[in-house]
Amino acid sequence: MKRFLIQVTIFSLIIAGFLAAGEYAIRQMPNPYKYKHRWMQQNAGSVETLILGSSHTYYGINPAMLPGKAFNLANVSQDYKYDLLLLEQYADSCKSLRNVIIPVSYFSFFDPDLECSNEWYCAIYYKIYMGIDIHPALSKYNFELSHLSVYSGKIRNLLSFSYPDIDCDSLGFGNRFTLADRQQDWESLSIQAVNRHTAKDWNNVSAQVRRLTEIITFCQSRSINVILITTPTWHKYYENLDPRQLQKMYDIVRDLQARYGVTYIDYLNDTRFTADDFHDCDHLSSDVGAVKFTRIFCQDIFRDTIAR
Repeated sequence: MKRFLIQVTIFSLIIAGFLAAGEYAIRQMPNPYKYKHRWMQQNAGSVETLILGSSHTYYGINPAMLPGKAFNLANVSQDYKYDLLLLEQYADSCKSLRNVIIPVSYFSFFDPDLECSNEWYCAIYYKIYMGIDIHPALSKYNFELSHLSVYSGKIRNLLSFSYPDIDCDSLGFGNRFTLADRQQDWESLSIQAVNRHTAKDWNNVSAQVRRLTEIITFCQSRSINVILITTPTWHKYYENLDPRQLQKMYDIVRDLQARYGVTYIDYLNDTRFTADDFHDCDHLSSDVGAVKFTRIFCQDIFRDTIAR
């Protein structure tokens, strides 16, 4: 029995060693979270415009086309809680910051916190790579290993010496959603996307509104303009949205406009965008649609909001 326990212990230590080595190796790989954190540490002082938010702005607004010095700090599935945490983390270094762009999407006020969603594992990346220290060191949010399927995929990449691109350009703009790589059958998948984004209840609304309000008041206390936008979607997406949820979204935004005087521009069903402008039903193609959208956006708000 003693010999068996020794063998089990040795085997367990070997497995633990391999897992720890894998964890270390994965953390050395490039990724957009690590890149954006380092970029902000080095360049935050000169940034005039920050783009926050989820994939809608990550792939939808190209900072290189904005006036002045801009950076895209959005990430896939990033919610208002993490927008606020990132803003608070870098704000003291952002001596030149004058504008913050934040998306208001159909789901923004209705989704649960990132940790309570199907994409909870994204919270790992904020703790490990961006210094957002809101979870204990021994929690699942401090280990890549906690999400085994993604961890395994990264290990396979390491073993095959296949290192993926970091998925963003030098200014943080997501450049993977190209027109050539457009999602297959994306029109027929529109209903599925709408169903994912339509809330079963409105239990999360008050918390999400409170966080966006905190972002607005935080920015205004520092004389930073807040620009809220709803990015374009394909007509088969917006035509199937739940009218009650959509109206609630607009009611919240109008209330924020009335109370805080923030700028809001709605492009949800903008007919200037055609099929070739989209990667899928609710994301612009980064090489075509995002260029067109960023140009239109600049024309709409340049004089009143974004200064050189």
